[in-house]
Amino acid sequence: MSISLILDTSSDIFSISLFENGNVLSTFTQKCCINCSSVIFDFIIKELDKICIKIGDIDYLGVSTGPGSYTGIRVGVSFCLGVCEALKKPLININILHALEFSYRDNNYVVYPVINAKNNNIYTLIDGNVCKINVKDFKNILSTRNDCLKRKIISSFDFLNSFGVICDNIENVIIDNTSRIMFKLFDKKVKNNEFCDIYNYNIDYFDS
Repeated sequence: MSISLILDTSSDIFSISLFENGNVLSTFTQKCCINCSSVIFDFIIKELDKICIKIGDIDYLGVSTGPGSYTGIRVGVSFCLGVCEALKKPLININILHALEFSYRDNNYVVYPVINAKNNNIYTLIDGNVCKINVKDFKNILSTRNDCLKRKIISSFDFLNSFGVICDNIENVIIDNTSRIMFKLFDKKVKNNEFCDIYNYNIDYFDS
């Protein structure tokens, strides 16, 4: 039996998912509050209690390294580093954009994962590279690209609707729990032993 906890605190809504051998045991979202750092442990313990699992039963932890809110990411990473050090558990760090793209990769589509960066800006992947870009510029890039494949935009929650139609030939997929979607890339990294050095880890909210 292998139990994994995946945590994403990179946006205004943090999400937690627990897996057993790849199957979802529990998943949870919560709007971040001012004292998020002081209550996140309580939220996680409550979720564990619901499924009769103790935090010491967790075998692997995964955490989003962004891009996104620097403060939120620090909270999530610091929590996971503390748990991993105290309980001698391995940690996987995950770029949320790469996780979304990896989970929805499709030979029939060009996939663009999108995260809200505030003030009409977004984080996305352009040709595999993490970038922060204005929504208008993003629309222009998509409208001038000469690829024959359909495009698929993977966005967290529903903020893209406020920007109207991005461009033609687009399928917009809305994600309401990013930690659950992170599992596919997380699982690959676990199998490849791509664990963090928790004693020499530097937080980079724009980690690519």
